[in-house]
Amino acid sequence: FLPDLMPSDVIGFKDPETGKIVKGPIFNNLILAEELNRTPGKVKAAVLEPMQEHFVTFVDDKRIHYLPRPFFVFATLNPAEKERDVYPLTTAESNRFSMRSRLKKKDASEIAQIIVKDAAQNRESVRPVMGGEELMEIIEYVKNMSLVSSDHPLVNYIARLAREMQFVVNKDYDESGASARACRGFWLVLNAYQLIEGIEYLTPEHAQYLIRRCWHHRVIAEDEDHASYIIDETLRK
Repeated sequence: FLPDLMPSDVIGFKDPETGKIVKGPIFNNLILAEELNRTPGKVKAAVLEPMQEHFVTFVDDKRIHYLPRPFFVFATLNPAEKERDVYPLTTAESNRFSMRSRLKKKDASEIAQIIVKDAAQNRESVRPVMGGEELMEIIEYVKNMSLVSSDHPLVNYIARLAREMQFVVNKDYDESGASARACRGFWLVLNAYQLIEGIEYLTPEHAQYLIRRCWHHRVIAEDEDHASYIIDETLRK
Protein backbone atom coordinates (compact mmCIF):
# COMPACT_ATOMS: atom_id res chain seq x y z
CA PHE A 1 0.00 0.00 0.00
CA LEU A 2 1.25 3.45 -0.96
CA PRO A 3 0.17 7.02 -0.11
CA ASP A 4 -1.01 7.72 -3.67
CA LEU A 5 -3.44 4.78 -3.91
CA MET A 6 -7.14 5.46 -4.46
CA PRO A 7 -10.12 3.45 -3.11
CA SER A 8 -10.88 2.37 -6.69
CA ASP A 9 -7.46 0.66 -6.80
CA VAL A 10 -8.77 -1.64 -4.06
CA ILE A 11 -12.49 -2.18 -4.67
CA GLY A 12 -12.65 -1.43 -8.39
CA PHE A 13 -14.85 1.03 -10.29
CA LYS A 14 -17.74 1.43 -12.69
CA ASP A 15 -16.52 2.04 -16.23
CA PRO A 16 -18.15 5.33 -17.35
CA GLU A 17 -18.16 4.27 -21.01
CA THR A 18 -19.48 0.72 -20.78
CA GLY A 19 -21.28 0.93 -17.45
CA LYS A 20 -19.67 -2.35 -16.44
CA ILE A 21 -18.21 -2.95 -12.98
CA VAL A 22 -14.47 -3.58 -13.00
CA LYS A 23 -13.82 -5.45 -9.76
CA GLY A 24 -10.66 -4.73 -7.81
CA PRO A 25 -8.35 -7.03 -5.84
CA ILE A 26 -10.67 -6.96 -2.80
CA PHE A 27 -12.75 -9.56 -4.65
CA ASN A 28 -10.47 -12.43 -3.67
CA ASN A 29 -10.57 -15.01 -0.90
CA LEU A 30 -7.32 -13.92 0.72
CA ILE A 31 -6.12 -10.32 0.83
CA LEU A 32 -2.60 -9.44 1.96
CA ALA A 33 -2.48 -5.71 2.72
CA GLU A 34 1.23 -5.01 3.02
CA GLU A 35 2.08 -1.90 5.07
CA LEU A 36 -1.57 -0.95 5.41
CA ASN A 37 -0.67 2.09 7.50
CA ARG A 38 1.14 3.72 4.57
CA THR A 39 -2.12 4.71 2.92
CA PRO A 40 -4.68 7.39 3.89
CA GLY A 41 -7.96 6.71 5.68
CA LYS A 42 -10.19 6.50 2.59
CA VAL A 43 -8.09 3.72 1.11
CA LYS A 44 -7.85 1.89 4.43
CA ALA A 45 -11.64 2.08 4.63
CA ALA A 46 -11.87 0.41 1.22
CA VAL A 47 -10.16 -2.61 2.80
CA LEU A 48 -11.56 -2.52 6.33
CA GLU A 49 -15.24 -1.78 5.71
CA PRO A 50 -15.79 -4.83 3.46
CA MET A 51 -14.28 -6.94 6.28
CA GLN A 52 -17.32 -6.01 8.35
CA GLU A 53 -20.02 -5.76 5.70
CA HIS A 54 -18.83 -8.55 3.34
CA PHE A 55 -19.98 -6.58 0.31
CA VAL A 56 -19.00 -3.58 -1.81
CA THR A 57 -21.07 -0.86 -3.48
CA PHE A 58 -20.08 1.52 -6.25
CA VAL A 59 -21.06 5.10 -7.09
CA ASP A 60 -24.01 5.25 -9.53
CA ASP A 61 -24.65 1.54 -9.09
CA LYS A 62 -27.54 0.41 -6.88
CA ARG A 63 -26.50 -3.22 -6.73
CA ILE A 64 -24.75 -4.90 -3.81
CA HIS A 65 -21.64 -6.84 -4.83
CA TYR A 66 -20.90 -9.57 -2.32
CA LEU A 67 -17.35 -10.68 -1.64
CA PRO A 68 -16.33 -14.30 -2.21
CA ARG A 69 -16.37 -16.68 0.72
CA PRO A 70 -14.25 -17.51 2.56
CA PHE A 71 -12.82 -14.00 2.88
CA PHE A 72 -9.74 -13.14 4.95
CA VAL A 73 -7.59 -10.05 5.28
CA PHE A 74 -4.03 -10.26 6.54
CA ALA A 75 -2.17 -6.98 7.00
CA THR A 76 1.31 -5.85 7.90
CA LEU A 77 2.17 -2.47 9.41
CA ASN A 78 5.19 -0.27 8.83
CA PRO A 79 6.65 -0.02 12.35
CA ALA A 80 8.14 3.45 11.76
CA GLU A 81 4.90 5.29 12.57
CA LYS A 82 6.70 8.61 13.07
CA GLU A 83 7.85 8.64 9.46
CA ARG A 84 6.26 10.80 6.82
CA ASP A 85 3.43 9.17 4.84
CA VAL A 86 2.59 6.74 7.63
CA TYR A 87 -0.99 6.81 8.92
CA PRO A 88 -1.46 4.86 12.18
CA LEU A 89 -4.58 2.74 12.41
CA THR A 90 -7.30 4.09 14.68
CA THR A 91 -8.79 1.89 17.39
CA ALA A 92 -11.88 1.32 15.24
CA GLU A 93 -9.68 0.23 12.33
CA SER A 94 -7.59 -2.08 14.52
CA ASN A 95 -10.78 -3.67 15.87
CA ARG A 96 -11.48 -5.14 12.45
CA PHE A 97 -8.68 -7.65 13.05
CA SER A 98 -9.11 -10.65 15.33
CA MET A 99 -5.44 -11.02 16.18
CA ARG A 100 -2.14 -9.18 16.00
CA SER A 101 1.32 -10.72 16.22
CA ARG A 102 4.71 -9.05 16.37
CA LEU A 103 7.32 -10.73 14.19
CA LYS A 104 10.72 -11.28 15.73
CA LYS A 105 13.77 -9.77 14.11
CA LYS A 106 15.58 -12.11 11.76
CA ASP A 107 19.01 -13.44 12.59
CA ALA A 108 21.92 -13.47 10.13
CA SER A 109 21.20 -16.96 8.76
CA GLU A 110 17.57 -16.08 8.03
CA ILE A 111 18.61 -12.88 6.26
CA ALA A 112 21.09 -14.89 4.18
CA GLN A 113 18.31 -17.26 3.09
CA ILE A 114 16.16 -14.30 2.01
CA ILE A 115 19.04 -12.93 -0.09
CA VAL A 116 19.39 -16.10 -2.16
CA LYS A 117 15.78 -17.30 -2.09
CA ASP A 118 14.08 -17.77 -5.44
CA ALA A 119 10.50 -16.59 -4.95
CA ALA A 120 9.30 -18.16 -8.20
CA GLN A 121 10.72 -21.55 -7.21
CA ASN A 122 9.01 -21.34 -3.82
CA ARG A 123 5.66 -20.66 -5.46
CA GLU A 124 6.03 -23.78 -7.58
CA SER A 125 6.49 -25.90 -4.45
CA VAL A 126 3.26 -24.65 -2.83
CA ARG A 127 0.43 -27.18 -2.94
CA PRO A 128 -3.20 -26.61 -1.85
CA VAL A 129 -4.28 -28.48 1.27
CA MET A 130 -8.03 -27.78 1.03
CA GLY A 131 -10.60 -25.91 -1.04
CA GLY A 132 -12.80 -22.97 -0.17
CA GLU A 133 -15.86 -25.12 0.53
CA GLU A 134 -13.93 -27.27 3.00
CA LEU A 135 -12.63 -24.16 4.76
CA MET A 136 -16.14 -22.72 5.01
CA GLU A 137 -17.29 -25.97 6.63
CA ILE A 138 -14.54 -25.59 9.24
CA ILE A 139 -15.49 -21.95 9.87
CA GLU A 140 -19.13 -22.92 10.40
CA TYR A 141 -18.04 -25.76 12.68
CA VAL A 142 -16.04 -23.34 14.85
CA LYS A 143 -19.01 -20.97 15.00
CA ASN A 144 -21.19 -23.85 16.18
CA MET A 145 -18.58 -24.75 18.80
CA SER A 146 -18.89 -21.24 20.18
CA LEU A 147 -22.65 -21.56 20.72
CA VAL A 148 -22.71 -22.19 24.47
CA SER A 149 -24.70 -20.73 27.35
CA SER A 150 -23.60 -17.48 28.99
CA ASP A 151 -22.75 -19.35 32.20
CA HIS A 152 -20.00 -21.38 30.46
CA PRO A 153 -16.93 -21.22 32.79
CA LEU A 154 -14.53 -19.84 30.19
CA VAL A 155 -17.06 -17.35 28.81
CA ASN A 156 -17.45 -16.06 32.37
CA TYR A 157 -13.67 -15.93 32.76
CA ILE A 158 -13.34 -13.78 29.63
CA ALA A 159 -16.14 -11.50 30.86
CA ARG A 160 -14.43 -11.12 34.24
CA LEU A 161 -11.14 -10.24 32.55
CA ALA A 162 -12.85 -7.54 30.51
CA ARG A 163 -14.54 -6.21 33.64
CA GLU A 164 -11.31 -6.19 35.67
CA MET A 165 -9.55 -4.39 32.85
CA GLN A 166 -11.95 -1.47 33.25
CA PHE A 167 -10.56 -0.96 36.76
CA VAL A 168 -6.95 -1.12 35.55
CA VAL A 169 -7.17 1.49 32.78
CA ASN A 170 -6.78 5.16 33.62
CA LYS A 171 -9.95 6.86 32.38
CA ASP A 172 -8.43 10.29 33.08
CA TYR A 173 -6.16 9.62 30.10
CA ASP A 174 -9.00 8.27 27.91
CA GLU A 175 -7.74 4.72 28.24
CA SER A 176 -10.16 1.89 27.57
CA GLY A 177 -10.08 -1.87 27.87
CA ALA A 178 -11.51 -4.71 25.80
CA SER A 179 -14.98 -4.15 24.37
CA ALA A 180 -17.81 -6.68 24.06
CA ARG A 181 -16.82 -7.16 20.41
CA ALA A 182 -13.25 -7.91 21.52
CA CYS A 183 -14.60 -10.51 23.96
CA ARG A 184 -16.68 -12.15 21.24
CA GLY A 185 -13.71 -12.24 18.87
CA PHE A 186 -11.51 -13.69 21.61
CA TRP A 187 -14.03 -16.47 22.25
CA LEU A 188 -14.12 -17.41 18.56
CA VAL A 189 -10.32 -17.48 18.37
CA LEU A 190 -10.21 -19.77 21.41
CA ASN A 191 -12.64 -22.17 19.77
CA ALA A 192 -10.59 -22.22 16.57
CA TYR A 193 -7.45 -22.82 18.65
CA GLN A 194 -9.18 -25.73 20.42
CA LEU A 195 -10.01 -27.35 17.09
CA ILE A 196 -6.57 -26.81 15.54
CA GLU A 197 -4.67 -28.10 18.59
CA GLY A 198 -7.08 -30.97 19.30
CA ILE A 199 -7.73 -29.77 22.85
CA GLU A 200 -10.48 -31.59 24.72
CA TYR A 201 -11.35 -28.77 27.13
CA LEU A 202 -10.43 -25.09 27.06
CA THR A 203 -9.03 -23.68 30.29
CA PRO A 204 -8.12 -20.20 31.60
CA GLU A 205 -4.48 -21.05 30.80
CA HIS A 206 -5.38 -21.23 27.10
CA ALA A 207 -7.04 -17.82 27.35
CA GLN A 208 -3.98 -16.39 29.09
CA TYR A 209 -1.77 -17.77 26.30
CA LEU A 210 -3.76 -16.01 23.55
CA ILE A 211 -5.02 -12.86 25.27
CA ARG A 212 -2.17 -10.57 24.18
CA ARG A 213 -2.56 -11.51 20.52
CA CYS A 214 -6.32 -10.91 20.65
CA TRP A 215 -6.59 -7.87 22.93
CA HIS A 216 -3.33 -5.94 22.75
CA HIS A 217 -4.31 -4.00 19.61
CA ARG A 218 -7.83 -3.37 20.98
CA VAL A 219 -6.76 -1.72 24.24
CA ILE A 220 -6.71 2.08 24.08
CA ALA A 221 -3.55 3.25 25.86
CA GLU A 222 -0.87 5.91 25.45
CA ASP A 223 1.52 3.42 23.83
CA GLU A 224 2.03 -0.29 23.23
CA ASP A 225 4.10 -0.78 26.38
CA HIS A 226 1.29 0.58 28.52
CA ALA A 227 -1.23 -1.62 26.70
CA SER A 228 0.93 -4.61 27.68
CA TYR A 229 1.00 -3.34 31.27
CA ILE A 230 -2.81 -3.11 31.34
CA ILE A 231 -3.17 -6.72 30.17
CA ASP A 232 -0.51 -7.98 32.62
CA GLU A 233 -2.17 -6.17 35.54
CA THR A 234 -5.56 -7.55 34.53
CA LEU A 235 -4.22 -11.12 34.54
CA ARG A 236 -2.57 -10.59 37.95
CA LYS A 237 -5.86 -9.54 39.46
